[in-house]
Amino acid sequence: MSQEPQTPQVSGTVVAASPAARRWALSAVAVGVFCVQLDSFSLNLARSRIGRDLYATEDALEWVISAYLPSTGTLMLGAGRLGHPFGRRRLLVAGLVLFGAASLVCALAPPLPVLVGARVAQGGGATLLMPVGLSLLTNVYPSPLRGRATG
Repeated sequence: MSQEPQTPQVSGTVVAASPAARRWALSAVAVGVFCVQLDSFSLNLARSRIGRDLYATEDALEWVISAYLPSTGTLMLGAGRLGHPFGRRRLLVAGLVLFGAASLVCALAPPLPVLVGARVAQGGGATLLMPVGLSLLTNVYPSPLRGRATG
């Protein structure tokens, strides 16, 4: 059985983190990805109830779903690039906070335009979570363990 390093060692851009640090990174990324996916799936189930509660037409409800996708798609490439100058961990935390705050606004949104705006913000938070989270895992897990972490 090989001994794993207990302190971070920099080798190029890859940091071999301690097992505890790797577990925390994996947990944070897993929670973030779970929340993003859960939000995507549950919205379709709640769509009719949202329409009734906000007195929205079927056409207006399309914006609730559609607002998320353009913000996610247009910001994804830039968010992945921002991980290097600002730090992957910092952006992962920012993505989790933004997504969580936007989710709270979505839950409390009285008019439909507020809900649509909060969905755009959720897309921004998800955009930070996805590429930065994968990059973070790639950097804290050594090569032999990377496949298990990224799945």
